[in-house]
Amino acid sequence: MIIPTKDTSFNTLIGSMVVDFPKDNIPLFADEDNWKLWASSLLQENSFSSSGAPNPNAFADRTQWAQALFYSVASIS
Repeated sequence: MIIPTKDTSFNTLIGSMVVDFPKDNIPLFADEDNWKLWASSLLQENSFSSSGAPNPNAFADRTQWAQALFYSVASIS
């Protein structure tokens, strides 16, 4: 998974997850305004639920959430 920055598109981030977590069913992204709904779906996948991935509802900003997610799964990708 790439290190997310404010300039990283959400689709780029998702694409990197598909590559790095091939055993998980990474949800396809449709609407960036609903990133929390997408993130909640992602957290149902084994790699993310077992790694202590952060709850998206604790973040107002998707980049901050994605960075926290990166650090929670960095050791398993």
